[in-house]
This record gives sequence, C-alpha cells and structure tokens, in this order.
Amino acid sequence: MEAVGDYYLNNKTLGKGEMKMEAAMKMRIADIGDEIVSNKGIKGKVEMVKENSVIIEILENLSDREYVNNRTVVSHKNYVII
Repeated sequence: MEAVGDYYLNNKTLGKGEMKMEAAMKMRIADIGDEIVSNKGIKGKVEMVKENSVIIEILENLSDREYVNNRTVVSHKNYVII
C-alpha cells in the first residue's frame, strides 16, 4: 500500500514509497492528540487509542475514498506520526 501525495515530515518531503520506510523507522504508537498520516493518504488527529488501532478525526483526505462522517479507524501498522 502506498500513500497518496507527498507529505512534509521531519524537515523533509516524503513521497509515496518513502512513507513505508519512515513508518518502519518510527514504530511508535500514537497518543491522543497526535496528528498522523495513514498510508492511504488520510491525515488526522488521534481521538482514541485502542490495542491494535486508533480512531482519528479526519483533517485532510487525499485518498479517493469517501467517508460518511469525519472519523475513521487506522491500524497501528498503517500510519506515521507527524
């Protein structure tokens, strides 16, 4: 899975392929209030942390998916903390 678009992270711009590498290097679970970018291209603010995932408020959606509301669930394996 690849991210959609480029993201500015840790003083550098990450392209589609680089996001996975950055995620592997950062393997830290997000805390409530952290902003994350999923590898599907969704930027959001963490509202709840669960054992295997986080629930986020969607701030920016660069994917081709449409969401009924402004929240979604993202697995810990599928995001990078920004």
